[in-house]
Amino acid sequence: MRPFEHFGLKRPAFEMKPDPRVFLKSPSHVEALATLQYTLYAGKACSVVAGESGSGKTLLARVIANACSRKTDILWVDAFGHPQDRTDCTLYTPAANTTATASPAVTETETTLADWARSGMRRRTRTLLIVDDADVLSCRGWQDILMLMTRCARSARQVSIVLLGLPKLLDVLAGRDMARVRRRVFRIGTLSLLTRDQVEAYLDCRVTAAGREDGQLFTEQAVDSIYRVSRGNPALINQLCDNAMINAYGGGRDQIDVGDIMSSLRSTLFVQQPLLPEPSADYAPKLLLSGSTAD
Repeated sequence: MRPFEHFGLKRPAFEMKPDPRVFLKSPSHVEALATLQYTLYAGKACSVVAGESGSGKTLLARVIANACSRKTDILWVDAFGHPQDRTDCTLYTPAANTTATASPAVTETETTLADWARSGMRRRTRTLLIVDDADVLSCRGWQDILMLMTRCARSARQVSIVLLGLPKLLDVLAGRDMARVRRRVFRIGTLSLLTRDQVEAYLDCRVTAAGREDGQLFTEQAVDSIYRVSRGNPALINQLCDNAMINAYGGGRDQIDVGDIMSSLRSTLFVQQPLLPEPSADYAPKLLLSGSTAD
């Protein structure tokens, strides 16, 4: 028996990879998703989503990319590790594109942003450019993006750009040399960390989506500990819970308690944050399991 099956799950519930099938409809995530949807469908030049590492920026981008992939070319730039002389990106085309992630079912093309701009701008199909970790984008990367924005202004092709990054991305964009990029930004979305009630809803959603009918895998005390230690960061919640399930499985328990959470801290490279006081928020979000919206 695999560990997750011990808890009545059909698949792992807390994998670290962003999963568009489980999208938390917290106020900041809903607002950011609406911003990206409007940016694309209204043909806006650029929008920004900023948030802490692990707050769900890449997940948002994958949700919108999945939703529009049948009618839209998708260019995906990972800002880390580019050569000095070019900005590498991956192109996903509508003919074979079903997700914005690499998989055997997806036809993808490796190119550079400058090469695509020279060849792809002749087509009239819609394009979504997603720049992940834009806060570490090189000077050449920003030059290529500005070049693309300038070409779009005099082209029939609609290209919408989404910049994802840590909060320091806003400081980068505030620089004097970024004025021409900044004036093309339609809207900025900021992702907030989850409240205690939202953490509980997030846990129940992931457990239910993984196949457990009652969804009640964690004790109330365990949920309190997860919130206090992770500070409401979804990626850190996944890391804690994935390890805590191993602890409970090893102990033969069907429910995860606070001891399993504390053992999880000792079993990982997790950096413990100061514990938060009990929140007073009364918002309990609903969750969207489809991970897709209409074209």
